[in-house]
Amino acid sequence: MASAMDKVGNVLLKTFEDFDIYKGIRLVIIVGGYLLVRNYVAREMAKKQLERQVRDDERMLSDNKKKNLVDDPETEKMAQSTQFGWGNKTRKRVKKQQEMLQKAIEQIKKEKKFAGEDSDEDIADLLED
Repeated sequence: MASAMDKVGNVLLKTFEDFDIYKGIRLVIIVGGYLLVRNYVAREMAKKQLERQVRDDERMLSDNKKKNLVDDPETEKMAQSTQFGWGNKTRKRVKKQQEMLQKAIEQIKKEKKFAGEDSDEDIADLLED
């Protein structure tokens, strides 16, 4: 064990045997420059990643808003260019609104059915007794 420690000590001494002040200053400059540049590059890369993520999130939100619109601008443009007549846009808009309203009414009916409320038939049976 002692011989292994002596060997390690000898290797370290040989490594720093020809080490002078100029090599020390050079080493400090290289390591310090690396640390400064590394922190700067890491900070800039984090900024770019954040900006890219914000752009992607905004694009996704705008796509989701576009899908949820009652009046889809693209379909209106297509309808306007393909058909001519008074009220085409209004009829399509009203039809979409009616479909959405019908879906909402059906959903409310389903919720009432599963909510456990007594239906009119159940109440009528109770009143007859």
